[in-house]
Amino acid sequence: MVQMLIILAIARPYEDAVRLVSNIAAPMMVTNTVGAALFMRILLDKRAMFEKYTSAFSATALKVAASTEGILRQGFNEVNSMKVAQVLYQELDIGAVAITDREKLLAFTGIGDDHHLPGKPISSTYTLKAIETGEVVYADGNEVPYRCSLHPQCKLGSTLVIPLRGENQRVMGTIKLYEAKNRLFSSINRTLG
Repeated sequence: MVQMLIILAIARPYEDAVRLVSNIAAPMMVTNTVGAALFMRILLDKRAMFEKYTSAFSATALKVAASTEGILRQGFNEVNSMKVAQVLYQELDIGAVAITDREKLLAFTGIGDDHHLPGKPISSTYTLKAIETGEVVYADGNEVPYRCSLHPQCKLGSTLVIPLRGENQRVMGTIKLYEAKNRLFSSINRTLG
């Protein structure tokens, strides 16, 4: 509406300005209304999608917590770690899962299980960094390069290393989530870290 008033105030001759405004007023008002409605719809869709992902993340986290609750309390060893790794692998829909203590690989399931063998000493700098600093380490394979330290042809392309803390808050090992080289981590899985 303001645009129409500006056209009438500035354009000369006045009769041509009135004719122009009468020709474009209705289409312009309809277009502006439709544009505003589409913009509002985009905002509402974005909010709905955020809520959907938030609830999906919460449901996944709760399901994982319920499925793994108490397993590691039975002992932080290869057998119990493998049970937890298999639950995570199934629930998170990722390339692979590994669990380490401070020195060696306790469990591995998924892509690369032919060379990521339980009992091997930790050789990944990302795992060692997570244990040393107590912070989550993410190597996306693009901005932060990831290369398997065990096998040059490994199909894993990115990793998220999450420190595991014991009752005294000391890092006792890690949970490592992996994705294949041709697949990106979902934001839900990154948020788990």
